[in-house]
Amino acid sequence: MFFRYFVWHYGPGLRSFLAAERNYIDFGWYFFSISELTRSLFAPWHRIAEKKPGNIVTPEYWQALWGNIISRVLGSIVRLMTIFIGLFFEAVNLLTSHLQINLELLITFIWITAPIIIPIGFFLGFAELSNF
Repeated sequence: MFFRYFVWHYGPGLRSFLAAERNYIDFGWYFFSISELTRSLFAPWHRIAEKKPGNIVTPEYWQALWGNIISRVLGSIVRLMTIFIGLFFEAVNLLTSHLQINLELLITFIWITAPIIIPIGFFLGFAELSNF
């Protein structure tokens, strides 16, 4: 049973632990949907688009055209604001990455050494109790 635990701890357990650390790094990019928002930057806001009549001289044509332009500009403004907030979040994440890397290295070291440190801690604790 102990052997199976060590196999899991240093195999799939360590891989999933490192994948969780990678998820933290990728979180901001996917949370703010930066890739999707840049691809649809000039799409109409909430797909609000009017059908334009075929004749260019009618006022309905120009009303539909300006409505579509306003919808696209509004969509672009909201998407750009969201992209900038997401990029700001990622910039802060990168600026503090040296702290995160040190913390991740510490946590990874603890993960790798935990099967050794925990039994030693129990042994030292019982040895300390026996000294009283």
